Amino acid sequence: VINLDPHVVLPAARDVELIGGGRTDLEARPAEAAATLGLRVTPEPNPEAGWYFRSDHFPFARKGVPAIAFRAGRDLMDGGTAAGNALVERYNAHDYHQTTDAFDPAWTFAGTVQEAAVAYELGRAVANGASWPGWNPGVEYGTVRAASATAAASTATSAQAGDTGPRAKAQRLEQRIHALGRFGANPAGGVSRVAFSDADIAGREYITSLMRGAGLEVRVDAAGNIIGRRAGTDPALPAIMTGSHIDSVPQGGNYDGDVGVLGAMEVAELLRE
Repeated sequence: VINLDPHVVLPAARDVELIGGGRTDLEARPAEAAATLGLRVTPEPNPEAGWYFRSDHFPFARKGVPAIAFRAGRDLMDGGTAAGNALVERYNAHDYHQTTDAFDPAWTFAGTVQEAAVAYELGRAVANGASWPGWNPGVEYGTVRAASATAAASTATSAQAGDTGPRAKAQRLEQRIHALGRFGANPAGGVSRVAFSDADIAGREYITSLMRGAGLEVRVDAAGNIIGRRAGTDPALPAIMTGSHIDSVPQGGNYDGDVGVLGAMEVAELLRE
């Protein structure tokens, strides 16, 4: 997991800050990525604040997934570290978790761009690499990772030895994504299918027809959620739920929410078949 969770917007800097260093072998790669952009990686100045344990990547780390977090640095191109520290300290004192924390038209987002560029280069290096990231020796999350790797290997061996079961039909899923995308389609691409608009109602009718075609019992709850249910063999067991939304923001995309709904429909189709 690559987590970017800066709490303050900074101008262009000479560095990016690594949060909670010393845990994963991923940490060598941001330095390489930063170097290609003329930046360096520096450790966070206040590790006692516990940022590593307070951000969105931490639940993944606890489950054994190697996670790294960094943010825009404070060694600013204009004013150096003193200027960067002053900006952070002023923000923490007057704006952090306060009602004054609002958008500032003077922000250039130059530091944000640097941070994102390092993340992109890091992600590309991991994706094109030949090895999985891991935890450093002695890090507590490494034992969880090892256990999950052993379980995954056992599952893969069992699958290879017997029937691998049904497979999703990519062509059917793709066709349905395009079909749903026609409801509220924009001439330039994407959709405007705002909740309970005519386009959304037509899309809901389309999804309802797919549910019924897959043999699901369909109902609409008080909040307007369309729920398709397939009865299991043991009614005493809890339900497994999956899905998403098909409404969009104005000028939205064709995949946000749609893939979650139609992916769930593909599971229902496979169970029926």
